[in-house]
Amino acid sequence: MDVDDVTEILRSYYFDLLTEEEAIESLKEASSFDLYLAEIELLAEGFKEKEIKKIGKLYVDLIDGKSKELKRKLKKYHPIRQFIVEHEKIEAFLFKMDELSSELRYGSTDIDPVKIDAIMINLIEADKHFIREEKALFSQMKKLHNGGLVGRLGMLKDEHRQFRKQREELSNLVDDLDKNRDKIIEELDEMLYNLHLHKFIEDDMLYPVAVREIDDWNRVKKTADEIGYCDFVAIP
Repeated sequence: MDVDDVTEILRSYYFDLLTEEEAIESLKEASSFDLYLAEIELLAEGFKEKEIKKIGKLYVDLIDGKSKELKRKLKKYHPIRQFIVEHEKIEAFLFKMDELSSELRYGSTDIDPVKIDAIMINLIEADKHFIREEKALFSQMKKLHNGGLVGRLGMLKDEHRQFRKQREELSNLVDDLDKNRDKIIEELDEMLYNLHLHKFIEDDMLYPVAVREIDDWNRVKKTADEIGYCDFVAIP
């Protein structure tokens, strides 16, 4: 699609001139790259982070699942493929976090402490993934299109910081499940929502753009290897 047309559709959706259904129908031929370029245009116009995030929620129905196709095309140790595989592992323990939220919500008093410990270990391990993205991948992507992606990358880094803050709050709360039950449920549900959307934006929008645009994957992999990889544990 023409990028100007994509930008106009996203702008119209933001200002409620198009419904979600109308915008999705109009954008069904748009690629991840088209949407990426349109975001650059909107950021250049002065759109703010929260405004881009509202627009970004539209993409979930529009381009969900692109990462599976991308993963099949990439070699086993390609940095992007490794990021996607880790996202799949993160998705698996997000499911366990959702289970924990449900157990607490419905008043369970027999919650396995090993389950909670394993969830917290994996949340700590996930930080290696975020650091690797920032140091190895985002640093290369900042150079693309005269720095046009800096705004979106900044949002993703802010979400990494928010994740760390929520993880620390959750770590303190789980020391007393009975006393902090309602607050734990609130933190878990917010973290689940944020991580699902964050994972989607990276998997289905950012990573395809990276594969298309970055030339020096040896540099990305070297930096990633130096940082290290996530050592997730099984959650009962």
